[in-house]
Amino acid sequence: MLRDDVQPVSVDDHVVEPAHVFVDHIDPKFRDRAPRIVERDHAQGWLWEDRFYPLLFQGNAQTRKFREGESGRGDDLYARRYEDMIPAAYDVHERIRAMDEDGVWAELVFPTFPRFGGTQFLQADDTDLALAMVRAWNDWMLDEWCVAYPDRFIPQTMIPLWDTQLATREIERCAAKGAKGIIFVENPYPIGLPSFPTGHWDPVFAAAADTGLPLSMHIGTSSGLLSPSPDATPSVGIALCGINSMSALGDLIFSGALEAHPNCKIDLTRSSSRSNCSSGI
Repeated sequence: MLRDDVQPVSVDDHVVEPAHVFVDHIDPKFRDRAPRIVERDHAQGWLWEDRFYPLLFQGNAQTRKFREGESGRGDDLYARRYEDMIPAAYDVHERIRAMDEDGVWAELVFPTFPRFGGTQFLQADDTDLALAMVRAWNDWMLDEWCVAYPDRFIPQTMIPLWDTQLATREIERCAAKGAKGIIFVENPYPIGLPSFPTGHWDPVFAAAADTGLPLSMHIGTSSGLLSPSPDATPSVGIALCGINSMSALGDLIFSGALEAHPNCKIDLTRSSSRSNCSSGI
């Protein structure tokens, strides 16, 4: 239970979007094409532009084995349906109960279906629809999830990564609604976007500086995790995840972006730790 003298803040938490997020919050003219949960191949998932994205909520090898895996050993560690999950994964009221039980005062949460950096929307065939989805997710986070318990969540929102002018407008819109951070990527180059040294992202850095919102970069949002060999287990990448943050910070420092925008703050999120870095540090 929560103690008055100890109030931990988790800055690397995640939320599984409930089924109504996009249908309820998207611009009405896009509602008939909004992502929605459907059933396919004995699993639930998001249907968007005729593509199916199954729910993949990961369990725990000791406590959350959901069903028989291909090996027949009962080793499927992924929830394929909402009812597989603990309700705190997608229900804000249950999340608060779980936070109270675990002794966590507040959380900074990252998306799941849009991916941790919002890179899912780069796959869009229709960028107008994708922009409406970004805005819908942001409005759900600000107007529904966080507002339910405003003292217990740190609201951060996504941007349309494919257009820096649209991104700056979304930063300004969400800042006016109470956002406290901007979900971003640690390295845009591997996902086919211009790198930091090109100056392409200057409007985004400027908007972040002007609004005072930090750019929040979760590990693996663009370049994956370091793996020494194809035989290395996923745990190796997690253990070495700090290298991702080091690489992102080094690239940013030497790109000149932080010198050009000295008030821009960068949050590097890795393994439940956080660093705020700017050109002055």
